[in-house]
Amino acid sequence: DWFMYDFSRVYVPVSGRLTPRRWLKQLATGHSYITNGPFLEFRVNGEAIGSTLKLSEPGRLRVTARAVGRSDFGRIELISNGGVLAHAATRAVGGHHEATLDTTVEIRSPGWLALRTPPPSVSGDASRSRKTPLNALGRELFAHTSPIYVTLDGKTIFDVAVATEMLATMKKHVAAIRENGKFLDDAARARVLDVHFAAIAAFEKRLATETRDRSR
Repeated sequence: DWFMYDFSRVYVPVSGRLTPRRWLKQLATGHSYITNGPFLEFRVNGEAIGSTLKLSEPGRLRVTARAVGRSDFGRIELISNGGVLAHAATRAVGGHHEATLDTTVEIRSPGWLALRTPPPSVSGDASRSRKTPLNALGRELFAHTSPIYVTLDGKTIFDVAVATEMLATMKKHVAAIRENGKFLDDAARARVLDVHFAAIAAFEKRLATETRDRSR
């Protein structure tokens, strides 16, 4: 959809015949990555993007990752719960660039792991003002996988501060859709809004539970 502006696209693995339904199912279950340049490969203990690893106790996990692109994207970064855990620089291979990573990580709490290339700059954010390499359309390169989740003794990660921020963002989206959204009819608008309302309700319920449990 964005090719008129950039090369941004989302990839998912689909076995058998490629159909919209199968593609959307993989997308909905998180087996995806987004990129406007490099291709990404990412596994944790052999499990693919979108998987959940269930640990009964703290331990170490093996991470294997690879990125390939026609432009030099600089490096790949292994992200753990939002922070950079490890990275690997690119190298020229034939007429393209590659970066590979094979490492182990220690898990002591529930969380998530993901693979990315260095994020594009953000206007007004001094910590991310450095320009990343550009693709063939002159846009800053980016690529990022969906997470591979890790539960520990049945517990999942939940960051109250992040959830609160996401909740506020979703409510802003609802206001923007109501004010600026263009739809075929009211029913189409309602379907989009219902997705947001369901997510908002789920976040509010989880936030209330976490806040209550932490206050005990």
